[in-house]
Amino acid sequence: MSDEHFPVPPEVIRRLAGEQGVLNVFGTISLAYLLTPSGEVLVHDDAEGVTTAATVDEREFAYVRAAARYPELQVLTPVRPPDAVDCPACRGTGSVPLENGSRVFCGTAQCNSRGWIRP
Repeated sequence: MSDEHFPVPPEVIRRLAGEQGVLNVFGTISLAYLLTPSGEVLVHDDAEGVTTAATVDEREFAYVRAAARYPELQVLTPVRPPDAVDCPACRGTGSVPLENGSRVFCGTAQCNSRGWIRP
């Protein structure tokens, strides 16, 4: 695991990993999305110092981000319904291009980096 991708302090992530056996799958400025061995997702808010169970949207987001980093976790990603449509923001890819040529996850609420929108 590369700590430079996770702004939550590495020592906090290591402590949680040791205590709860979690895998850090994504981080923001103060949040860490943690995958438990049973497949549950916890969200650690470093600013508040609390770890809570993920909402449905947070869980789906974490699963998609986990699968992007660890292809063997692809099985966790939500199944696209037959009547879902491609997200217009990311054109069905789950990520959007930046001017420098790199890509970042699609953060629209409807897509949630899945690449598709529920009907």
